[in-house]
Amino acid sequence: MYYTKKHYPFHGLFLLFAGLSLLGCADEDDNYASVHPGNAIQFSVERIATRTHYEDKYEENGSLFYPIDWDAGDRIFISSTDAVPGASISGKQHAIYSVAPADDASYHGSITAIDPSSGSKDEAYGLHWGTGNNFDKPYTFYGAYPAQRVKGYSNSMDDMTSGTLTMQYYTNQVCKITSVENGQYESEPDMMNAYMLAKKTLPSPTADHILLDFKPIMTTLDIHITAGNYEVATGIIQPVTITGVSIITPGELTGKELQCNVQTLDEGTTSLTNFVPSASSNECVFVGIDNALKSSNEKSIGCVDLFEGESLHLMAFLPPFENVSNGTQIKIHAVGGLSFEFTLKDGQNYFEAQKRIDVQLPDVSPVTTKTNDWISQLNGSKLLKTLSIPGYECKEGDGSKLNDLLNMGVRAFDMDAFASKNGSWGNHYEFPESVTQSLKTFISTNPNEFVIIWIHNSALNLRLNEYLDKNFPKQWVSPKSMENLTITEAANTPIIVVKKNTSHTYYGEFNRESEDPLSLLSKTVLFTMSDFTNGTLDLSEEWGVHPINDVAMNKSIYEQITSSDKQEGFTGIIMVHNAGEIYADDTYTYSDLLIQSIIDCNFKLH
Repeated sequence: MYYTKKHYPFHGLFLLFAGLSLLGCADEDDNYASVHPGNAIQFSVERIATRTHYEDKYEENGSLFYPIDWDAGDRIFISSTDAVPGASISGKQHAIYSVAPADDASYHGSITAIDPSSGSKDEAYGLHWGTGNNFDKPYTFYGAYPAQRVKGYSNSMDDMTSGTLTMQYYTNQVCKITSVENGQYESEPDMMNAYMLAKKTLPSPTADHILLDFKPIMTTLDIHITAGNYEVATGIIQPVTITGVSIITPGELTGKELQCNVQTLDEGTTSLTNFVPSASSNECVFVGIDNALKSSNEKSIGCVDLFEGESLHLMAFLPPFENVSNGTQIKIHAVGGLSFEFTLKDGQNYFEAQKRIDVQLPDVSPVTTKTNDWISQLNGSKLLKTLSIPGYECKEGDGSKLNDLLNMGVRAFDMDAFASKNGSWGNHYEFPESVTQSLKTFISTNPNEFVIIWIHNSALNLRLNEYLDKNFPKQWVSPKSMENLTITEAANTPIIVVKKNTSHTYYGEFNRESEDPLSLLSKTVLFTMSDFTNGTLDLSEEWGVHPINDVAMNKSIYEQITSSDKQEGFTGIIMVHNAGEIYADDTYTYSDLLIQSIIDCNFKLH
């Protein structure tokens, strides 16, 4: 069948794909061969109307267009309870197919059954026509892209009784920087996150080819970030280092998956069956950066340095949420004591078609720099034991840098170096006034944040209660366990005190009601030390505290975090070496990038 070449352009750069018709093509070509009962079913896909690849943009009549096409080798999932499984998939009602786009835009792309394990083409792995009475009946087919994300139907991979198809949802997305011209950075997204569905019902088969019309179901946000002026106290103009962007929408998906009823696709809309709108919870998509333009010897490929007036274009794919644009937050992730959050205003539907989001970052100076209050953007119901937290082991003389570390987003401190005995029996704990003031200022100006601090078990008669009660009345807590402690609960008592003994196991030992808070009988393991073997980090291991001993390990852990494609997990508390020092002995420490990469994990892994 021949089609007149059509472009389906994207006017602007802020696009909504939800709500598009999901019907298959109705006009089959009479030139196709007649159906032969028992033969493999032949599928085709219209090349321009379907889309998994952004081609080079072009301008026409003052508008910017992004034609989209299939990529060779794209895999799709096709299911049908009416078709007969091939010999190699006996008993299954689904098959995996590979797309081969046509060379000319006037033709259909072809879809070929493959062995999922090897990728080799083989009709025995595809769906077939029935025979006899099984052939003289309606056939319904459902398609889903990408096949790699399909988890199956509610009860099993092939049980289509409920009609609810489940696909794994990736909150950790990445855009690859592809070009830069005059300070304008362009990127391309991972189209594996551009989910599409198709439905085709035939009253009775009349031709051997079935044309599946795939339509996107995801909302596509195209965000352009432009940097303002960044001037440090010395008067030197510096860039803003961007590590990614998060889109935080009110409501929450139950599980990291999309669930939609494919049986209702012919009604022209797509909605999720597992999205719960809520003002107290949220769903977050993090879009990281793969800066392919940087060489391997540069400090990082996971970020972009934007000088004044330079811009960055990142694209995110969101589920087809309904009526959630009001209250949606756009968070720009930047290294250092910077916090850029923008809330979409009420009364404006930013999720409609033909719009783009332009974010103008404010000018940055020592006066306007504020705390990186990353915890306040997280879902308050999340447990502390699921977080990734940058930490620092303080040294004598570090009291003056505590405020800078808090502004950078560091939230855990080993403060044993600050502790001093005071009193006739040496039974009081005191911190320097600069430390006390930094903590007071932080918790008063950041009511939704918290700080974890601990001291060592160097003397059983040291008591911290009096100091805390005097300086932070009703603002500190020493839990015996963090097992069920949520972010909201922690923020209500923003100083969390734990104890570290000489065997490097951390305990929650302080207790207001106990006359002897250091009693061995009251020890409960809060979290355990985990060893970095050869400087490697497993994001799924038990939540713990991880020390970093040198700059080389800073770099190693940073690169592992930014290159990881995991969708779940946490780093625990990572004690960053040289935190707050960009250079040490003329060597770049990676501490600023590492701190931000740890923070970013809370957005891309939750």
